[in-house]
Amino acid sequence: MFRGDDLGKWLCDQHRRWPQLKDEQRAVLLELRMGPATGDRRVTAAGAVRVPRSRAERLMEIVTAARQHLAEVGPLVGEDGRRCVHDTYRSRVGGIEVQLRRRLNAVRSRYPTYPHSGRRCSKASACPGPRR
Repeated sequence: MFRGDDLGKWLCDQHRRWPQLKDEQRAVLLELRMGPATGDRRVTAAGAVRVPRSRAERLMEIVTAARQHLAEVGPLVGEDGRRCVHDTYRSRVGGIEVQLRRRLNAVRSRYPTYPHSGRRCSKASACPGPRR
């Protein structure tokens, strides 16, 4: 605290607004060694703080990556109901690299009503997907 102001909050706000700061403001902060940390995962290589994306934006990234996969490689699911997305497949959506298989697995594990890939479950209670 300095004269009633929380310097930590102020500095955090400066880092959050780093791209909007004027060059002179950035130079002063860098001279004082108060620029954004380069090892911070919220900071990109250019020094701009990453803004968290909403759930809708992240889901749209998955949809866009799935469309790219369909155009470049083929369908996400084969005739036997198994996923055809390879581990190494990555697409760029809005400058962000999307690991489609990992994202699809995360969605599947997060939402138990997400449709299964056609595998049969031995017990009905172990199969949270729609019954066929």
